[in-house]
Amino acid sequence: MGKKATNPPPQHVSMQELYSVVCGAASQDPSEMLPASARLKEMLDLAGAYDALHDIAAQRSLPLAVRQLSMIQFKNAAVNHWRAKRLFSPEDKVRIRARCLAFLEEEDDTISRCNEVIVAKLGRQDFPTAWPSLVSDLMTRINGILEMRSASATTEPHSTLILQRALRVLNCLLKEFSKMKMMTGVNTMREVCCLPFNGKGEKLTPQKLFAQLHLPLSNQHSIVISAASSALSSSGITPRAFEDLAVAHLLFKAIMKLALWVWIRTRQDSYAQFEPWFLQFFQSTALQLRSLSEFRINLTMSLQTSGTVPDPTTTRSLDMLTRYIRTMGKFFRRLQQIDVPRFVALPTCDDIVSYYWDKVVQANASQSLIADSPVAVFPVRFLVQGMVIFKESLAQWSPSRKRGPGNGITLPKEFVERAVMLLVTNFMPLNPSDLEGWMADPEEWVHVEEKEDEQWEFEIRPCAERVLMTFSNQYAQYVSPLLAEAFQKMNSTPISDMQGVINKEAIYCAVGRCAHRLKDLIDFSGWLEIALVEVRSTDTNYLVLKRRIAWLIGKWVSDMCSTPNDNRIWQILLQLLYERGAGTEVVRLTAATAIRECVDTIDFNADMFIQFMESTVIELLRLIGDAESLESKRKVAGCLITIIDRAEARSVREHSDPLAVIVVPLVRESLAPTARVHIDEDALNLWSIALRNATSLNSYSGVSLADLFPLAISLLSENLDLLGKIMGIVESYFLMDATRIAQNYAITLFPAALQAMGQALSTNVKDILIGLELLFQLAPPSAYAEALHVTGLFASLIKTIMEDDADTTLLTHHIYIMARIAVADKTIFLQLMSATSNSQGVPETQLWEGLLDQWWRRFDNMYEPRHRKLAAMGIASLLSTGRQEVLQRLPTEIFNLWLDVFAELKEVLEKKDDGHDATLRLYWDQPQESFWNDTQGTVEYDRRKFIYDNDVIRTTALAPFIAHNLQQAEISCGGTQVMQNQYLAKADPDVTKQVMAAVFGK
Repeated sequence: MGKKATNPPPQHVSMQELYSVVCGAASQDPSEMLPASARLKEMLDLAGAYDALHDIAAQRSLPLAVRQLSMIQFKNAAVNHWRAKRLFSPEDKVRIRARCLAFLEEEDDTISRCNEVIVAKLGRQDFPTAWPSLVSDLMTRINGILEMRSASATTEPHSTLILQRALRVLNCLLKEFSKMKMMTGVNTMREVCCLPFNGKGEKLTPQKLFAQLHLPLSNQHSIVISAASSALSSSGITPRAFEDLAVAHLLFKAIMKLALWVWIRTRQDSYAQFEPWFLQFFQSTALQLRSLSEFRINLTMSLQTSGTVPDPTTTRSLDMLTRYIRTMGKFFRRLQQIDVPRFVALPTCDDIVSYYWDKVVQANASQSLIADSPVAVFPVRFLVQGMVIFKESLAQWSPSRKRGPGNGITLPKEFVERAVMLLVTNFMPLNPSDLEGWMADPEEWVHVEEKEDEQWEFEIRPCAERVLMTFSNQYAQYVSPLLAEAFQKMNSTPISDMQGVINKEAIYCAVGRCAHRLKDLIDFSGWLEIALVEVRSTDTNYLVLKRRIAWLIGKWVSDMCSTPNDNRIWQILLQLLYERGAGTEVVRLTAATAIRECVDTIDFNADMFIQFMESTVIELLRLIGDAESLESKRKVAGCLITIIDRAEARSVREHSDPLAVIVVPLVRESLAPTARVHIDEDALNLWSIALRNATSLNSYSGVSLADLFPLAISLLSENLDLLGKIMGIVESYFLMDATRIAQNYAITLFPAALQAMGQALSTNVKDILIGLELLFQLAPPSAYAEALHVTGLFASLIKTIMEDDADTTLLTHHIYIMARIAVADKTIFLQLMSATSNSQGVPETQLWEGLLDQWWRRFDNMYEPRHRKLAAMGIASLLSTGRQEVLQRLPTEIFNLWLDVFAELKEVLEKKDDGHDATLRLYWDQPQESFWNDTQGTVEYDRRKFIYDNDVIRTTALAPFIAHNLQQAEISCGGTQVMQNQYLAKADPDVTKQVMAAVFGK
């Protein structure tokens, strides 16, 4: 036997070249950096490259920029190729793992942070089978340094650095393990966690891994946080106290991950043993939260009162305290997110939630105490976190619940009322920074405001609104009368100053948020009279109120608290669209949203709205033109689409032609080349709706929907993603006025169709062919024949037919098109075949043979009766021309085709007694659902029904049609005797007899 071929050994990286390339890639000179970066990418595919890169990053004598780039490149690429034996030898991996732990002494933060990610990612793959000592090595470093720290009043900076680096790596590793939540991941973890345990080499299950870590980390955390708390309470903030805080924070984050892992699984028997530890950790965290938070509040309050500027150590410590307290809040919040009922049932949970609310109330003392800053007395993110935790717990404190730990809490009426008024008067009103943001970038301000689901857990004002809604749901008997009274009182007192406007805006906001609870207590109809006066005010301070009025109307109607069919609603919203001036974009965009919400309701009455429609749409169009951002344009376009979509009632159909005035400029604006990528789908939907409900393409006020057809042609050739929608629009044009479209646009339409068919998916190509068949059915061939030849479309269709390589369905649709043209005008069909022969340099006989072969092959693929009849009529029309290629197939393929159709299609010519023409009764045809193209309920549906009912295939009796064309064929071929001798004599006599009986009744 010959030797088996072996692959050559992989090329090994050159350390010298790699270092040189990395130096070049780290250069600030683009001429050096770009080629070096390209070469570096190539070299990373060589064996040993990643080990060498990691080694460069570890050499502290080398330039920092080179080391950083090496480490970043390793982090970004190596961890994803770690299992590639071609790139990493076993020796490489051993060296890399050792370096990872050596990086714990790294002073550069960038390199160190990369190392954290690298250890976590590699640890997830290698721990514990290939890297069994990873966790124990980290814990040895951590415990050793912590023990030294606890035994000494002084610290050594280098050991502190190593401790913090090791704790960060441990956190990153635990975070990576905690991601393994899916069953496959948990099972994998159960299989691979096999550290030697208790010196006996046991398999380390997640429980045992947890057991190895939770007590040592908890004990160390208790020692460090105790030392930090003692230092803070006695000597204040010192460098050592700051270090202890930082270490305690890192320890807490690690323990928190373990606690959350257990919290998810404590209902499993294997984790129940850790529940006492978890409860102890939870309660100690609750105590630490209060202790550290109160120390921080007192310190910042004294600094603010005295006007003292904190020194760098104090500033850093305050920042660390703030982050530490927020991390504890994240722990409580995460427990809530996993299981709220269990959270509120935890011992001392009530105290935590109450403490957070107490801080919210305390912060209310002065707005100057609140800021989005770690040195503020009440940082915004701390307050929001507390309000979120309070809100989620409040939702569980239902008085109807069975009394138990943390459940069934009933808040007194006085508490609820104070809390509600605190929210409405202090946290929900717009503040100066809100108003500054409004004026600085109005459109962006609106978009941020409307992202309600994203904002409420991060910002005070939207969070306060959610807390109010929870109070309203839990204590409607207290909250609803309170808000109704405040609303009535506010509307009975004239206001003019800005603060009064802001306060009223907050009341309106509260009423909108709790609309479903207030609909029986508030006279919304009566309020509309007040709102009409307010929106007509010229006072610039009222801009804030006008925006909220639009929002409140939209909210009240969309929550089904009021009908939209009140003229005053539309007067108000239209008035708000008329606003002009600085910052009015907010009002106008909010009004647009409110209009969409009012229109898109079950109760909406299009007949009532029609009187406001034209003015409303014109103003919305102006708003699209005035808006600067694509998001704003898209929002308003969506409003217009909703209006026209919902306005498909009889009253709007009667005004459908004026829709051109609305739609044409909007679609042009939306589909301009600069915006097309972003908002074309909404614009296409609007365009389609308008076409389907329009009665004609005729000009109205100088504008016609026909003016947009060139844009449809442009989109057809270039927008493959939305080709289905575009062809739907093109079909709508054909259905409205195929002759006009063919005469004016065929010369540009056909090349666009060709280009699209050359690039599109087969589904879209089928849509284009169906559209072309529709055009050839509705327009006379004289309107499009020349363009069909000049553009090469006919030649392309014939070529596809002859090559027989296309999808069967597509080839079948090609034959439908040929049949349509042949039935419509056989003379033009002959001219097209002759012209194509000349232009393509292909003998005409060859074209005919290819066409007829395909006609016969595809007949069995025609499933709809009307298409089989179309094929039968088309071939009869071609037969009448006297072309030898067709006549030769008469006694075989054509006779068989006709007999099949006659056998399947039953139709009768019924003569009328009054002497009028006979009518054709069909017993065979029903259109497929796809024919209607989801147009039910629109004017286009009626057009489609009309063209279907009046299709020549359905109005022409097949037998007389074939009889007439057979007679024409006799004349064309030289008479009856020639027909009999050269063609009919070759047929089976029985077949001939059946055909003649079906055609001539004899």
